[in-house]
Amino acid sequence: MKRIFIFTLLTIFIASFAWAETVRVICKPDGSISVIHPALKSKKANEIEQEWLKRIFDKATPKGLEYKDIDSSQLPQSREDRMAWEWDKEGKKVKVNQVKAQRLRKQKERTRLIEEEKKRILEQQAIDNLKAQGFIN
Repeated sequence: MKRIFIFTLLTIFIASFAWAETVRVICKPDGSISVIHPALKSKKANEIEQEWLKRIFDKATPKGLEYKDIDSSQLPQSREDRMAWEWDKEGKKVKVNQVKAQRLRKQKERTRLIEEEKKRILEQQAIDNLKAQGFIN
């Protein structure tokens, strides 16, 4: 049993390094960021990794914008607050702007409540129309 547990932990540890990749973080003028994840299938057979990344990143990066190439493991673990990610120049990493994240969550909740109310109103209108046409009592 111990061997299986140790093997599982080792597999997870190795897999975490295998999935790490270089990504480009593009800093937008409004403080938000874009993250470019290069697709492995875009790598040409004769290309070394540095050439491939340069080709993909240069193609995807707008001229004049600041960018940083980092390991994907340095990105926040959760993508839940992805729209609130920003580049932290002091810490030289991607961080979650908590004020913006909270505002976006509230906006999402308001949108959900409005959609539920619209659905309730439309269902009631459908019932009222069926009653008016004599299909139901």
